[in-house]
Amino acid sequence: MTFLTLNRRKISLLAFSTPSLSTNLLLFFQTQTMTTVTCSPSLADIRALQADNLDRLRDSLQQINIRDVVPLLVARNVLRSYEMGALYAKGSDEQVDALIDLLKTKNHWVGPLTDALIRNGKAPIAKILLELQNGK
Repeated sequence: MTFLTLNRRKISLLAFSTPSLSTNLLLFFQTQTMTTVTCSPSLADIRALQADNLDRLRDSLQQINIRDVVPLLVARNVLRSYEMGALYAKGSDEQVDALIDLLKTKNHWVGPLTDALIRNGKAPIAKILLELQNGK
């Protein structure tokens, strides 16, 4: 048995010679440290979880003024300015629903929304959002 070091791992090699071939064949590699590969959730799974969390927050988000939060989301490139105009054109009762529907189509909105909520004095809502995202 021969030992070989590769990338700081000790690997044992079992080699033998076949009668029909004059070359040595490496038959078996065995590493002494096992590594596991974890699979991260797909983008569709992440979006579904975030959409569910937004729906759970719907009642809490009714307390915020959309005009305080949306400009920060535009500044952080979560929303575009034309989307902000479309939200402002809605009635006050429909604005939160429209914002939630719009955020469901976006990626990477959790951090900017949390930041916008904290900056506007809505830290308890931001805390709920973070707890939902962490699965608590």
